[in-house]
Amino acid sequence: MRVAMLVSNNHRFESIKKAFDEDGLFDSVRFTNELSLLGFLRREAVDLVLLGSGREFPSPNLVLRWRNCYCRDDLPVIVMAEYAGKSSMMAAFDEGANDILVGQLCTEELLVRAKKLLKDDKADRKMASRIELGPFMLDRSTNMVIRDDKVIRLTAREFAIAWLFFSNVGKLLTKSQIAHTIWAKDLDLVSHSLEQHIYKLRCKLSLGDGSNYPRLSSAYSLGYKLEGTPEGCIAIRSPGRTSPNMPRTVRSVHGNAAPETRVL
Repeated sequence: MRVAMLVSNNHRFESIKKAFDEDGLFDSVRFTNELSLLGFLRREAVDLVLLGSGREFPSPNLVLRWRNCYCRDDLPVIVMAEYAGKSSMMAAFDEGANDILVGQLCTEELLVRAKKLLKDDKADRKMASRIELGPFMLDRSTNMVIRDDKVIRLTAREFAIAWLFFSNVGKLLTKSQIAHTIWAKDLDLVSHSLEQHIYKLRCKLSLGDGSNYPRLSSAYSLGYKLEGTPEGCIAIRSPGRTSPNMPRTVRSVHGNAAPETRVL
């Protein structure tokens, strides 16, 4: 099995690699920055990811965001940190970490947790598959967006960007964060493509800067933020739960009706 490790500390990496090599089950590949790791994950098959690049849990975690946007629930992730409070541990789980290790590294514990995680039924690792906000429903199992009972067709990359915004309502996402999460590249390499995708997404989903909600607003030259309705809420549903608002029949058009938020 192949394990991809994002570990900046040489001593920590060597300790983990030695334990995994002696066990004989794992082949370890090391990375020292998130972009190189993301590029590898896009190209190669990996069974497990270990993130331990700092003293505390990084937030936001670009690797977890990338996995979430592209529905890689087949790829378990363990996050490690020397120090972490309750809020940062909860944040790591909220972002999609399958397991966390806090404190002084114990390679035997890490090895046991890694084996246990890989033995678990993949169905137990399923991430949320639907997001509902106002008139929108995003279904990741089909890469489909429904607005007011009408299907809106998106490309795989457009859907990944939409999922990134709809799962981070009210949060400013910088252009660099979007480039890293969606393209796994630096902004200067994908700036034009990013702008084009944002423009197309705004048009297809009618997320202009007008008075309607939700709306995708620009923050000067920094990035973008999806603003939900002032009184609305967002529902993120797991695969085992069905949506009461899922339409029985849908039409494939670009809907442009004014959003109406409902509490789910």
